[in-house]
Amino acid sequence: MLYKKVAKVLRCILSVLVVIIGFTRGQVSPTTETPLPVPSNVQATAIDSTSVDVRWDPVTDSRIVGYNVECGTNGQVGYTERVDGRDTIQTTIGGLQPNTVYTVMVYSRTSDETTSPPGFDVTKTLEDVPSSSPQDVAANALSTSTVMVTWSEVPEDNKNGVILGYRINYSKQGESSVQLDTLEVEGEENMQETVTGLEANTEYVFSVLAYTSVGDGPPSDGVLETTWPLPSTVRISTSDEMHSTSKTVLTTIVYFFSSTQSDAEKSLDPDADTNPITTIEIVVAIGCIVVVLTATIATVTLYKCIIKNKNLVSPSV
Repeated sequence: MLYKKVAKVLRCILSVLVVIIGFTRGQVSPTTETPLPVPSNVQATAIDSTSVDVRWDPVTDSRIVGYNVECGTNGQVGYTERVDGRDTIQTTIGGLQPNTVYTVMVYSRTSDETTSPPGFDVTKTLEDVPSSSPQDVAANALSTSTVMVTWSEVPEDNKNGVILGYRINYSKQGESSVQLDTLEVEGEENMQETVTGLEANTEYVFSVLAYTSVGDGPPSDGVLETTWPLPSTVRISTSDEMHSTSKTVLTTIVYFFSSTQSDAEKSLDPDADTNPITTIEIVVAIGCIVVVLTATIATVTLYKCIIKNKNLVSPSV
């Protein structure tokens, strides 16, 4: 007897809870005698990168006049559609994000807008091309024929799939897009590459795009960079020519350690307050004198040692 009384009380409590929840969510009417049927065999299939086909089995309950279809991701419902007619068992949801997992829920609906618990399925939209380009593209000349190109990744919301790699497009400034050269860089994590085989003292424009299995995304804005000039021919005969040659050599050295060509040119500006050319020329000249004196002393010492020991006959000069 006690068991039956407890069971009866529990059933009453459960009925009250169902009614309260129904009022709160608008899913169950207090006058409904039997639960509304849940749509079964819900199947959500991605059609492309932004749309999903949804199908389910029809219900036979005469109270049902249609269905409500909801689609959401990360716990947020982003799409709701009313489907009229108990025998209508298919709809298409569009306007979704590429390469995204969605939960699709289908509710039975009565004429007074009461809905059943949902039948549901999970699907993922297909990949698409990236909707934006890599960020922070930069180019820096390394020599007369090479330029280092760097960039950062495509924003996460704009990848639209798995980034398989990047393409660097480049050409001489002023040339048409038909004359573009392309360098492919595989792997999403690789975000720098050296472009080789360029012409000296030439301005180039560089852009970078990312690609997925579907295809290429848009290229970045072009950035300009000029390769180093070729050094002048070394020919020393007068002090003025020696100064010119030293400046050419030092220019190449400063290019190597400068972040940009303009920094190097500025540091070697003859009108600047400080110019390292003269000072370095003096240091180089002193170094040459020291080398010559050291070589002469070493040679004389060796000859003296040879003559003293009479092991060899001193060569005639």
